[in-house]
Order: sequence, then C-alpha cells, then structure tokens
Amino acid sequence: MVNASKVKMNIAKPKDSQEKCLRIPHAFRKIRINVDGKDRKLNGSELKALAATFTFSSEETATEFTYSKLFKRYRFSTVSVGRAVRAAIEAQLIERDGGVHNYKLTDDVWKKLKDDAAQKAKKNGKNSEDAKISFLRIENWIYYAEFDGEYLTNREIEVLFYLVSFPKDEEGIRHISRNDIARALDCATRTAQESVKKLKKIGLINYTKQLGPKGKTNFTVNDNFLRNKKKAVMAAKKKAIAAAKELDERAAFELYHSENRRRAEDRAQSMKERAESDAQYRLADAEKRALEVQVEKARVFHPAVLDGLIERLEHAKMVRAERLAALQMTEEDLKPRYTCTQCSDTGFLPNGRLCGCYPKGGRRRP
Repeated sequence: MVNASKVKMNIAKPKDSQEKCLRIPHAFRKIRINVDGKDRKLNGSELKALAATFTFSSEETATEFTYSKLFKRYRFSTVSVGRAVRAAIEAQLIERDGGVHNYKLTDDVWKKLKDDAAQKAKKNGKNSEDAKISFLRIENWIYYAEFDGEYLTNREIEVLFYLVSFPKDEEGIRHISRNDIARALDCATRTAQESVKKLKKIGLINYTKQLGPKGKTNFTVNDNFLRNKKKAVMAAKKKAIAAAKELDERAAFELYHSENRRRAEDRAQSMKERAESDAQYRLADAEKRALEVQVEKARVFHPAVLDGLIERLEHAKMVRAERLAALQMTEEDLKPRYTCTQCSDTGFLPNGRLCGCYPKGGRRRP
C-alpha cells in the first residue's frame, strides 16, 4: 500500500524569480471546477495560473507574483490571468498567503497531487519512497518563439514538450500514438492530431507513415532546430532587456537633471514673486527693463538723448538694488541656483559632451 503522505517532490524549487520553465502536474488535468452552475475542467489560463503557483511555491512557502509578471513570463493577457486566478481562488485551488499577490496551492490540491502520485506508484508496483509527482515541463522561451510569423498555441506547446520529454530509443525515436498524447494531455484525439500536423509543418518534429512497435507512430524531434530557435529567442530577449535598461537609465538621467532644474527655477521664481510684492521694487524693475530697450535703440537712432536715458536707467537700477537690500535679497537670489554650474543641470556641457555631475552610484550614463 502506497502512503500518499510520503510522496516526494521530484523537483527542485526555484530560489528566485528567474525560473526558466513552467511545470504542469498531470494531476491538474483531472481537476474539475464549478462555474456558473456548470461542472468543467480547467481552461488553458486556469491551468497555467495553477501550474505557475505550483512551479514557484511549496507546501510551506507561498510565491509572490503579479498579473503582469505572469503575462511577461508566459505571454497571456493580464485580463486572462486575473480571471484565472480569481476562478482558482473561488474553487479553493489556490489561496492568498501573507499578501495580495502571495499565492500557494491549498492543502486539498496538494492532497490531490500526492494521491495521484501514490496511485500511479501502486499501479506500477512501487512503494512510497518511489512515488513522485509527475508533471510536464515547458521552457518559458517557447511562449515568445515565432514560427512563420505566428506563436504556437498552448496546446501545440504542450504537445511539443510532451514529445520532447517522452522516452526515446537509441536512434532518438519516440514510439507513441496520437491517442496516447491526447490521453496524457486530456484533449481530443483530433486536437492532438492537428497539433502534431502543425509542429511537423513548422519542422519542429517529424514522423513517418510506417508504424513502430505495437502500432505506435515513430516521432522524432528536430533538436537542432529547437536549440537554434531557443538561442534566437533568448538573444532577442537579451537585446530587448538591454534596450529597456538603456531607456530606464536615460529616463533616470533626464529625471535627475529635470528635477534639479525645476527646484532651482522654482526657487528663483519664488524669490522674484517675493521681490515683486514690493511696489517700489516692481516699479523700478519695470522702468529698468523699459529703459534698457530705449538705451539700445538710442545708441543707433537717437544718440542725442542717449546720456539722459542712461542716467535714468542708472537711477532705476539704484532704486531697484536698494529695494532688494531692504528685502534682504541680492541680485543672485533672482537667478536659478543650479546644482551644477557647468551644465546648468542639463547634463550636457556647452560643447555637447556629457557633464560629470550625474552621480554614478552603480548606474551607467545613457
């Protein structure tokens, strides 16, 4: 008799959020939920959300993930994620633990997983120590791999990785029927057939009309094609991450300088408003600005009145300076006091080169 409580986990739980695969326990395909009074099996999004929880959590520890994280990792909409998570919670398949986005499988689901493993072990004549939770392992990169401008469907991905994981003989041939695939993935045989045809058309797998042992189909997986596609997807992802990082760094660079400029200019504006609250300063400042224009025009067109205008301008400047002094202010108070006097908090020197004022702090300049 196999004791389900002694069933082992045959996976190493991830230490961080960089886990590179999704693990879908085969027992999850047997779970049924009641929605709007109808009993049904899990849909693709619900299965994926439940599998993600299984992949990143344990019986004792919850996993933290937001809808956007699942969307980025497995490429399905945040709306679908939200609906799937809510449905799983309502069906008491997963539960929140210590936070809004902290999830773990319920005890009932863990029991289902262990009972299923125990039954399979018993069927195969094994004891408790050999009972393990079996699952389909899907590498994350496949969700972002395009073939002839299209992504694989969830079912095509499952069929592909089921074939990848299926035991092969010395010649690399997997002997399995489409009915076997359909039963393993809990789908219609026709669905499995269509997925197999699509994968063959793309060139990911191959099979011949000649049947193998016990009437099984002889499948082969194009490992080189799969390997090269993975490299291409990962390289594109790495490039996209680098580009996003560069954009983030540039945004941080621009934000740093714009905030410094804003503070300096807001302070200068505040000082100007304070000075202009004094009526005598306001009149003297207005007269000064008007006379400066008149003086420049007189230098060219009316030299005879230039001396009189200059005298009036100097008087306006004197009154203006006296009023600033009375307000305990200086001319410099009316100008922005930039953090960096070399670039005036723009980040760039007059010659167009980057200024050295941006704090490094482990961040590269854009």
